[in-house]
Amino acid sequence: MEAVRQWISEQNPGVYRLCWCENNTVGACESLSDFNASAGMLTLRGPTKHATSRIATIGEPFTFATSGVWITTQSMMRLQHDCGREPDVVMKDAVAEVASGADLSYRFGLISEATTPAGRYKLCWCQPQFQSVPPSACTAAQEFLTFVADVTVICPSGQHGKNYEPCRGCPWFWQRPSRLREECIFNDATNFALVMATVICYLCGWMVLWYELGIMARGPGGRRCSLVGRKVHIEDISSCPSTSGEWSAIVTTTTAHRLSNRFGTFPIHFYQTGHHMLDSSTEACLYRARALSTRALQLLDARGRPVQGADTSHGFFVLSCLRSTLHSDVIPRVPVALAAPMLILCTPPLLVFVSEENEIPYSHSFGAAAALGGCLAGFVISRLLHFLIPKDSSIWYALVRFQEKLRERNPVPAPCNKGPQRALTAFQIFDFMNEFQHYIRDRNLYYIDSNIVRPLTSELKLSLAEVLGPCQVSWFVSHFWGTRFTYTCEALRRHAEAVVVSDHAGTSWESVSYWICAFSNNQYCIDEELGKSHYESSFYLALHSSSVQGTCMILDEHALPLTRSWCLFEVLQTMNLEKKRTDFVGLQFCTNTGVVNFGRATTEVALNIGKRLVHLSLADADATCSQDRDTIKSLVIQEMGSFDKIDMVLRAQIKKALVVSKGCIDDDFDLLFQHLDTGLTRVSL
Repeated sequence: MEAVRQWISEQNPGVYRLCWCENNTVGACESLSDFNASAGMLTLRGPTKHATSRIATIGEPFTFATSGVWITTQSMMRLQHDCGREPDVVMKDAVAEVASGADLSYRFGLISEATTPAGRYKLCWCQPQFQSVPPSACTAAQEFLTFVADVTVICPSGQHGKNYEPCRGCPWFWQRPSRLREECIFNDATNFALVMATVICYLCGWMVLWYELGIMARGPGGRRCSLVGRKVHIEDISSCPSTSGEWSAIVTTTTAHRLSNRFGTFPIHFYQTGHHMLDSSTEACLYRARALSTRALQLLDARGRPVQGADTSHGFFVLSCLRSTLHSDVIPRVPVALAAPMLILCTPPLLVFVSEENEIPYSHSFGAAAALGGCLAGFVISRLLHFLIPKDSSIWYALVRFQEKLRERNPVPAPCNKGPQRALTAFQIFDFMNEFQHYIRDRNLYYIDSNIVRPLTSELKLSLAEVLGPCQVSWFVSHFWGTRFTYTCEALRRHAEAVVVSDHAGTSWESVSYWICAFSNNQYCIDEELGKSHYESSFYLALHSSSVQGTCMILDEHALPLTRSWCLFEVLQTMNLEKKRTDFVGLQFCTNTGVVNFGRATTEVALNIGKRLVHLSLADADATCSQDRDTIKSLVIQEMGSFDKIDMVLRAQIKKALVVSKGCIDDDFDLLFQHLDTGLTRVSL
């Protein structure tokens, strides 16, 4: 009987004819034609069966409309695992109400995951029959026998689940729930592009922000481990005349600096430039800059006035974090301070929008992971870009090329004793100058020492003479580091040519050797070079060498070497050697037009030097180290008695040189007049 009820419940409602067959013989009632006697009519009441499965979504109302035979508003429907069987959980019930015409609507209300988890269900129907025996109140699951349709309960948007398991989001952002939200599938191209655009937006925002920031072990003001703006590497800093006629230092960067004058000039801090003022960490040495072009900036002091002099070809400068984001542009006219927040802060709303519109899973944990991942990935990529973008100035490549040449000339540089053995020939000095002429220009030894000499010798920690290949000294050079190096080289060339001619040696002027402190001293061991007393210093040892013929003092019209204490020491030792050695020629006053002692300097230069020495006193000589200044002054007083005496001796020597110069000039004029007279005589004839 149970099987019959089950079979009837699976049939569509309607009016059926009952056919009878008497099963009294073998083989009777085996075919439909045997049922040829009418037994009456049977009406099956109930809703119409639906072959198409219906979908109900958790968290949304579910309504089922249907028609049928003799169904009333007292009928009920229920979502069950199977019709006519006792369920393991309470299922969802719905009471019929009139929809339109003969159709009835069954409203189930909101589908709850607690009572109806995601899965496949049967829609079962029951009509209360209180007159039947036994009566049916449609409360037990077995009473909902009639199958109406298959119903699939699916998870809310962006989640998946099946087989009555809890709903959950997809584990990866490139996945989305399937149509029935039973499993996660790969997202289609459109949604995947939206997700990738969101991720790239987040990544770019953090990368742009991190690129503008950096961490320094010692930041502005001497603070340790400071967060600062990005490093802007320097190609060159040199002075150029402005349109107003004033000289101003121009900073040229290795790549486009991307800095703008938004909100006016901006403060900067210099590092590793080798310039004692630029690298100073005191607040008094704070500089400002004004952008002139994509790679050029004008250097200003803290008050916004142009800085006239500052020369270097390496190092970098930084801005503060805030200034870096305000003045740096991602693209022209779009500052980092605007672009980065927009890219970062617009990402969460975009993620929510994509999630709601395209059913891409999104959760707070995913958002936090995306934010952290974008931040870390942006940091790594920004550091990688800092590493890959060229930051070395062009002088670095010139130094590398010159070092390769030096390995061929002097493969194994070796240290030698300080003093007279560390001289350089005129050829080596000029070869050095010609190699870096593009960078030296009109600069002095302060620039050359920090930008060329030290980088060339930093690996071996030797003097430049030892790296280039030293030789024995012939002439000691007394000079001022602030003199243009091209002026010094030209003065040495003039001196070397004059020496070769006067000695009748028959050798080239390029073979004459000179001891220059910037090249002959080991700049990494200055204390050892100076020794414990002046008698142990490299200056004293070189100057008192038996091979030294004299002292070449490089003088310009301002006679600046005579304002420095160490040059005063060299003048004192030269005077002492003149008394002790008959073969020592003493001071040779060298200029870029010739040697004054030989009468080869121009009249104007010779006269200007003489005028300068009239009012100059060696007592005013100064030094970077006050202890050196005091020691040298006491030594002068000890050996000469007073500064007046050494001033008198120096003036006597320059006077003697000027007398020779005057005699040579007079001889030249006499010879010129003779030639002119001879020419006039020929014309008259």
